[in-house]
Amino acid sequence: ISPAMQRGIALEDIVVTWYLDTRAAEGKHYTARRPPKRRRAEPQWWLGEADRIIYGDERGNGVLEIKTAGQWEFARIERDGVRPGYILQVQHYLAAYGCQWGEIVTLWPDGWQFRIDRVERDDALIQQMLQDGQAFMDQVASREEPPRKPWEYVGCKTCSYRVTCQGGVIEALPEDGTWVNIESTELSGLLERRDELKAVEKEVINELTQLQDEIIKRLGENPRV
Repeated sequence: ISPAMQRGIALEDIVVTWYLDTRAAEGKHYTARRPPKRRRAEPQWWLGEADRIIYGDERGNGVLEIKTAGQWEFARIERDGVRPGYILQVQHYLAAYGCQWGEIVTLWPDGWQFRIDRVERDDALIQQMLQDGQAFMDQVASREEPPRKPWEYVGCKTCSYRVTCQGGVIEALPEDGTWVNIESTELSGLLERRDELKAVEKEVINELTQLQDEIIKRLGENPRV
């Protein structure tokens, strides 16, 4: 488990307390409990373990998903909303626990800022997830080899299975820095995180440039801030 994940787990109870206090101030006196893993009757592979189940809402129980984010990721969520993957995760839990609604609480620890995003159950989306998941499980059961990504795919450079999956291609590459064989899973994780941060960095630089242009435009002849 990475240090960031350890921090997130350690902060869970604090986030839950903040969430319950916030909702109580709105007149919603919820309680929250850590649930056991839940498996749907059908299909058997649909297994989930939500962070908390929320009790006390007139519409029935809900799912609480807790996230922690760094400064730039929190700013991106404030601008664009939570990532689609988080929505799918909550939909997965809603189906597993039989709930109709959920909420995602995101904390930026260094700035001590929170936000809440509501997620309503989407049965059409859940059905699509079931179909896609079953197709994947059927492929696993058949032992049919899935199509491979091209060796240039960025994920292949840090995947722990890259040598067995792309081994023939990798071994034939020239030793000129085109490919670096990384055996350390810890280093692979760090490189993957670096690539994620670089993508965020580009977004931030673009936004800063646009913001600066707008500031200069509004200041007219006095572009000093």
